[in-house]
Amino acid sequence: MPIAEFLNSLRCMKPSRKPQSRLPIASKKKDRVLSDTTDYALSESLAPSHHHSQELPITDMDTEHTITLSTLDQGMPRHYTRFCLAFRLGEIPATVAIARLEVFFRRVFQAEPWLAGHACPVREHCSPRHQLEIRFSQQDVENFQVKVQELPHDKCPLTYDELCELGMPPSKIPRQLVSSCPDRRPDTEPAPILDVTVNIVRGGLLIAIFLHHGVTDGASMGTILSGQLCRDISETKLLTAVDLAEKARAETATRLPLSAIPTIQSIGSHSEYKPALRAIGQTPSSPAPAPSPSEVTSHIFRFSDSTLQTLKADLNSLLQKSKPDPQIPWITTHDALQSLLWQHLTRARIPSLPATQCTLDSKTSTLLIPVNIRKRITPPLPPSYLGGAVVLAPATLPLTSLLTPTGTHQLQTDGLSKMVDKAYLLSTAITIHAAIAKCNDDYLREVLELTKGVDSVREMVDLNLDTAGGLDLCITSWAVLPVFEWPERNEEADGAGDGSSSGSNSSSSGGSGSSGSGSSGSGSSSNSKESDIGLGMGLGLPDFVRKPWSRDAGGCIILPRDRRGWAKGEDGAGDGSGGLEVLVQLKTEDMERLMRDGEFMACVDRVID
Repeated sequence: MPIAEFLNSLRCMKPSRKPQSRLPIASKKKDRVLSDTTDYALSESLAPSHHHSQELPITDMDTEHTITLSTLDQGMPRHYTRFCLAFRLGEIPATVAIARLEVFFRRVFQAEPWLAGHACPVREHCSPRHQLEIRFSQQDVENFQVKVQELPHDKCPLTYDELCELGMPPSKIPRQLVSSCPDRRPDTEPAPILDVTVNIVRGGLLIAIFLHHGVTDGASMGTILSGQLCRDISETKLLTAVDLAEKARAETATRLPLSAIPTIQSIGSHSEYKPALRAIGQTPSSPAPAPSPSEVTSHIFRFSDSTLQTLKADLNSLLQKSKPDPQIPWITTHDALQSLLWQHLTRARIPSLPATQCTLDSKTSTLLIPVNIRKRITPPLPPSYLGGAVVLAPATLPLTSLLTPTGTHQLQTDGLSKMVDKAYLLSTAITIHAAIAKCNDDYLREVLELTKGVDSVREMVDLNLDTAGGLDLCITSWAVLPVFEWPERNEEADGAGDGSSSGSNSSSSGGSGSSGSGSSGSGSSSNSKESDIGLGMGLGLPDFVRKPWSRDAGGCIILPRDRRGWAKGEDGAGDGSGGLEVLVQLKTEDMERLMRDGEFMACVDRVID
């Protein structure tokens, strides 16, 4: 079927009396095994089932079910976590891949129907104010739409292969192009929890998936995309109002541990939150004016595995010679990489400070690290927990520590990165490790007590940080999200970010894929685990995972790790091994200085704009 005809058929799937779903939870027929992905079965499964809603009492269809969020959820940012996954079509038609994608999400909603619902303001008066709750109904599930659009040549002149050759630069896939969902919605009105848009380009698909951060986090995104939710669901069955009510009760109960606060619980020293400073009588400083988006640029910096391993090994060698603190037995790859970024990004940004702020002796810089606490609390949460489970770890150092002269360095030539002496990175790596190590159960309960005591939960996202116009940074790690994992290789790795594990001394890297290496071109497997790879489309793992282009100065994201490695391009870029990619966003003049920093660029394998 031609793409234009396929898109038109999707638009026509609207009964006149009541909207119908292209993703029904069940049909009138006997439950169908979803591994049957022939064109006939797919077309039948996507046909609007007019008789389906008539079998359900209208009250069942419209009944709203409510999930009470945890105290920690209430303090989460209320924007969307934004992913864009790139798949090469190969021999599989776009129509078939998209139909399989819709079946995949139908199975996701079979497991967790609330993902088709909305984040809504709490109806009743509550304290603190401005809290959210989840509401969903059978109608939400029935009417969920996987949006499909064919990108016109004037908006996307490059083919899929050409985008891959460039490294899938975020600048070529801005949010406005790939999704109509805004970065955030007002928290005074219902906001969809999940938004999915398929963008068809010549030779491939760009799938934009937005997930509301106010009720989930980055690890939740990884759980959904990896197929873990629907791995044991080979059939869809009708979910009644009783079923949905039970799902709501179960999800509310699952989130309760992140609301529990001991009878005697101090707020603790959480200078990352302005309410904590006000509670002890301090007045938070005002951040510098943020630059306009036109003054900000973003690049992806790629670091090879060999570079990261050398960096970590050198820092651990230095650590052992310096009589280490028993609480910091090693430096992880995560610590080493963030130390490198913190040091060199800060140096690049200092010349942009206003002249009145150029006395550096009394200044500090804070690196804020979102930390996944699923395994760090007592009792631990399961990795598949879908609620917000992130606390913020602030690492603060005086600028003098970040600008210590590195002395005389002898260049090493035994590797691609031509590394220099790493001693100047050790103190920052230790500070980062120590900040993350504090994120335990006591730390979480202090944050919950602070959240409970504010007038409005919106205050919890008013951070004591100056990332856009100052010298502070926020580095989020998506490195261990299982987006690129085959079922048997969903391993743990070190790191501490929004989607990471609790941290170990294993070698962690992140990044995105080698062009075409994930495209199998095969049909759906009868094994549910295998068939869920790549959103169940039969295209294999994605070639790349990107955040649609954004320009938030001072924000960095470590992208999901791809262990398959990067293929060598015609220009020799890439060494066939894996590594890590980091999205860095800075003011344009700061980015130019960073690109001229020889020590930093010696560690970089490739720059993608």
